[in-house]
Amino acid sequence: MKIIALFLWISTAFNENFYGFPFSYLSLIVLLFSFQKKAEINNLFLFKFNINKSIAIFFLFLVLYYLASIFLGDYPANTLNYLFGILASILCVSLLNNIKQKEPNLITLSNTLIYFTYVGFCLSLISLLLFGGPRANTFSSSLNYNLLFLHNDPNLASFISIFLIYLFNSANKKFAAVFVSIISFLSGSRTFIIMLLVYYIIFTFLKVRSNLIKLTLPKKYIFIFLFCFLVFSQFSITTSRGNLQYMFSNTKLYVQGLINRDISILKTDLERYRLLNSNLSLLKERKGVPIPAGLKNYQSNLLPHAKAYNVRPAKAHNFYISYGAEYGYLFLYLLFIIILNLRFTILYRDKNLLASQLAILVGFFGNEFFISPFVFILLFSKPAEVGLNKRIT
Repeated sequence: MKIIALFLWISTAFNENFYGFPFSYLSLIVLLFSFQKKAEINNLFLFKFNINKSIAIFFLFLVLYYLASIFLGDYPANTLNYLFGILASILCVSLLNNIKQKEPNLITLSNTLIYFTYVGFCLSLISLLLFGGPRANTFSSSLNYNLLFLHNDPNLASFISIFLIYLFNSANKKFAAVFVSIISFLSGSRTFIIMLLVYYIIFTFLKVRSNLIKLTLPKKYIFIFLFCFLVFSQFSITTSRGNLQYMFSNTKLYVQGLINRDISILKTDLERYRLLNSNLSLLKERKGVPIPAGLKNYQSNLLPHAKAYNVRPAKAHNFYISYGAEYGYLFLYLLFIIILNLRFTILYRDKNLLASQLAILVGFFGNEFFISPFVFILLFSKPAEVGLNKRIT
């Protein structure tokens, strides 16, 4: 099954999805299934998922919402694709919770994904040497934004990176975690770089004690962070998506434009600004009433607002606004469940998962890639056992 999972992982170089369902999701599902015992698989057929009860109840409401949307919306086939994504994500949460109960399995899973990561890196380098790049999802070039993953969606790649960093650190594979961090940093995704910074600040400065997670500030780490900050701020670093200093200068202008409601100061990010405002207008109009789930249903409701702001009907690159408009009052329930699981993470003193969860929540300000097994695993899976946490303190 691991060979099949690797084949599916590599297949993203030639076709990112299978009838709208990403090959990377299929790869992860097959890989996680390879670690399950017969009794655990039988439990899945009996709908006995290894998920916290409060989260399971929320998942039930979420599935019912998508099922209702198939009949209430105008694009049932599109909604059905998203329902499959939700079900796959829920399944992966349960499968990984089973694996977390057995530390040797977690280490083996980490080792397998290390091989997957290096295969993707090597194939991307070969593609770069033979065909040039970056251009993804064509037969002539499988190179994408960050040389690690063979698909071309930078948002999905960012969340897969955080997932791998979390998993490698959970299994004490710190070299692999650093490798993924460096290569993904050089991809130049602003959202990922901010997520990476949040993750490592929390992972570095939080220390697990006997009965709590405590914030500490070791002098050597403060020196390292200050040194890195000075280097990045004083020197021009070019990534595969452009000059880093220039991109963050534009980000600063974008934030100022949002605060001052002034689009004239923007050099770039004009479309992002208009998308945000059009989606915010839709959010205000809905007043908590959900939209039938699925991108096409969302776009049809967004279209009048998009025309008013002279922009294409697309989501806002902001999870909180886009899903707030789509899910309505269900979104408040979603936020409650996320906060509840953060509380569990703190109580179980799993600082690695806490760092990953907060990185995801910060990253959601830059995109809305919510329906993904890689995101669901980090936001909704159970914390690791305390004994395992002590190994990564």
